[in-house]
Amino acid sequence: MSLIDEWFIRRRSLAYGIYFACSSIAAAIIPPVMRILLAKYSAKATLVGWGIFVAAVLSIALIGVRPRLPSSSRSAENEKKKSPVWTIYICISAQASVLVNSLTHVLQALSQYLPSVYIPSYATAVIGASSASASALLAIYNITSAICQPFLGLLADKRGILYPLLLSTLIPSIAVLCIWGFATKYGLLARVCILFGGLSGGYVVLRNRFATAIVGNSDRPNEELIVSGLIMFFRGGATIASGFVATAVSSAGEDRGLPKGSYGAGQWLPLILTVGILTGVSCIGALGFLRDGKQERSVGNRSQQDHGDS
Repeated sequence: MSLIDEWFIRRRSLAYGIYFACSSIAAAIIPPVMRILLAKYSAKATLVGWGIFVAAVLSIALIGVRPRLPSSSRSAENEKKKSPVWTIYICISAQASVLVNSLTHVLQALSQYLPSVYIPSYATAVIGASSASASALLAIYNITSAICQPFLGLLADKRGILYPLLLSTLIPSIAVLCIWGFATKYGLLARVCILFGGLSGGYVVLRNRFATAIVGNSDRPNEELIVSGLIMFFRGGATIASGFVATAVSSAGEDRGLPKGSYGAGQWLPLILTVGILTGVSCIGALGFLRDGKQERSVGNRSQQDHGDS
């Protein structure tokens, strides 16, 4: 990720969108491929073959991975940058910004991955879909995420963080609360996967924009990188915690059964409300950008003029 920050200035969010889209494509393709391989070969042969394939591909790919600046220039530039201690001081001194942005990432990460985990189970239990059809929903989720991530990154580069932030939180929240809650047909669940997977999945593309907003200047890449690491740390912790949250709310709905025609099919009501509310409330980070949106774009434009068209 530090190399992406070094190579791209004007289209940095688009670059992140393409980067994360590749992960979404892999998530859509690898499970059916592994299923086919496991059906034809033993688990040991499949894992060994897959390990050799990954090692070969990564070895070839690493040949093209290189920094933009020569090592001498990078060392001279790093000497001019503020120390990590100063970066931490910046974060502490801007407590309101750090707390709001951290809360935004925690809330979003608590809910982001739950639909991809539970919608296939919902399709099987409530709609009576086959396991293959339920797995297809997960593929739809990941494919739409791969398609939308570059577009959200491009929008962030062109218009700033505010609009993609609202799109990646409010619309997925509406999709969960207003469509998933009433879903009794396969097509409705597919719509939820398209809206939630496509837009909520693009939220992670905005990470560098949050870091720039906290640091206050896109010309301090070392400080942005440390802040980005802190953001990913908070997201990682929240993602781990989301599994425990999902287990708790799912257990709370087990006594409701599966009454036909009821919102959330009874048993799934606590989970749907939790995902929808957490996703919607995670737009709280937009409050800071409602005031600073114009300033953010002007700072970004100055940085783009200074660095060229990368």
